[in-house]
Amino acid sequence: MISKLIGVIDSIEPGLVTIDVNGVCYDVQVSYQTYYHLGKPADNIELQTHMVVREDAQILYGFYGKAEKSMFLELIKINGVGPKLAIGILSGLEITELVNAIWNEDVKTLCKIPGVGKKSAERLVMEMKEKLPIDLSEIKVVGASLEPEVDPHRDDAEKALMSLGYKEKDAIKAIANVYASGKSVDELIKDALRHLI
Repeated sequence: MISKLIGVIDSIEPGLVTIDVNGVCYDVQVSYQTYYHLGKPADNIELQTHMVVREDAQILYGFYGKAEKSMFLELIKINGVGPKLAIGILSGLEITELVNAIWNEDVKTLCKIPGVGKKSAERLVMEMKEKLPIDLSEIKVVGASLEPEVDPHRDDAEKALMSLGYKEKDAIKAIANVYASGKSVDELIKDALRHLI
């Protein structure tokens, strides 16, 4: 079982990244949230993975952090939730938003995820709430709610790019590519624009 890959990005597109590990390339299916955290071809990468073996295929799923992988592993234990839908759920909401929706029994938010209806959302809440928090070391726990530790500069820079007309997904990815703790909003925007122009 392949639990982690360390290598270089060979190619990347929404939902799929190919990683070159010492000359062997692995196709890894990822959520959109993981995609936005990854870099560009030729960048070094370390990705948590989980392999699903079927009669007709062996599929690798990748995650940018242990929290997302833990959530994926819990999701696929739920009746009616396979790996494909689990990745869809993780694509539809950021990990902290998903955890908060389950924690607060927010069925309405869960129903906004493509492929998740009211009954599926209610099942998610019922079966997942008892299992939270899972391995959520990347998430700050505050009282009965779970909130991410967010750099306000990063958030402001993403909003600034969107105000300039860039799509939210493009803005998030551009900032992720240039983000470094301590950079000012202006520095993040200038660096991101170099990637977008």
